Amino acid sequence: MWFVGVSSYIETFGLPLIEAAYFGIPILTADVSYSREVIGEYECVKLLKYNDENEWAKGIIDHFIDSIDIILIYL
Repeated sequence: MWFVGVSSYIETFGLPLIEAAYFGIPILTADVSYSREVIGEYECVKLLKYNDENEWAKGIIDHFIDSIDIILIYL
């Protein structure tokens, strides 16, 4: 149920994104050029509008709901 959320739109390098992708952790991040460049083809990412708190709230809730479904399948 872990994830990395990066809402910054002025990040200079994106090290948290690189680290999360390396370890296969789901990422919620701002849909800005540096994020798209850093994550490349990483599949477990959701790009969100950096200035839309409702979209971020929904993204976080959806992540946990999806995680619960996955956990229940394996019980």
